[in-house]
Amino acid sequence: EQLTGERRLPRHDLSEARYILSFGAPFLGTWGGPGLTAGWAKAKDPNNGHWIVRHALVAPHLDQTGANADDWFTIPAGAEVHAAFYLAKIVAAKAGYSGPLSPILDAIDAGAAAQATGLDTAELDAIAALFADAEHAVALPGATPDVDLSVACHLLNIVSGNLGHTVHADGYAGPISTNAELEALLQEMKDGKVGVLLLDDANPVYALPKALDAKGALDACGMVVGMYRNDPSSRAGMNSLPRPGKARSTRLHASLSRTPLGRNAKTRPAPNQAQAPSSVTVSGTQRKAG
Repeated sequence: EQLTGERRLPRHDLSEARYILSFGAPFLGTWGGPGLTAGWAKAKDPNNGHWIVRHALVAPHLDQTGANADDWFTIPAGAEVHAAFYLAKIVAAKAGYSGPLSPILDAIDAGAAAQATGLDTAELDAIAALFADAEHAVALPGATPDVDLSVACHLLNIVSGNLGHTVHADGYAGPISTNAELEALLQEMKDGKVGVLLLDDANPVYALPKALDAKGALDACGMVVGMYRNDPSSRAGMNSLPRPGKARSTRLHASLSRTPLGRNAKTRPAPNQAQAPSSVTVSGTQRKAG
């Protein structure tokens, strides 16, 4: 809204991306929906344009999505926004941007922003060069309540010319609650004023700061009903009722578990075999550079 005047979230498409710059977005989990996971898989497929996307992470922590990154640049928590604004200014200069967002770019103190990240200017400039030179690139803000980081990433996506390619302006336009409204809801839950709470693919125990005590708020509710595409990573206080479609997804999991996934895969025995079932194990490697 600060950049376009319209209260609408951007929609990201990773399928044609050649460079993904994440500031901690767990897009291989539930962040952004399954479309991002599918787009990332397509961008990783060398048969799609004979190119494999490069994925860089600029964040203080390495989560499961970040473990798949090609480059990891560690910075202090909260410094992500400074890195994003710095990169937006540098990339805009490389792209020759002179549009209506130029006053915002002019107000960015590149020196102060770079210093706040703790990274060498050479490292930041290298990221900027890869982002600017990529045929299509995208910056993802991450699962954080920091609105400024979202603004900085959207600014970077716009000034680099990726609007309409990896970023689209037709995203969610419904009501968006503020942090204050969320905290007020949590307090009402703790006060016993919420009898039934519906969670639609949301995991507040994992996603919210510990200081907000989301688990305590959930425990104080009369009933919590969770609906998820995948099992949440932290189920404390959740799912007082079974998830819809649980039986069907369980059968599908058992079927897939008996299908070899590769030379390192272990299959689950058929139900009529006496041997105790074993879970599927697929080995992998993690790379970190930068």
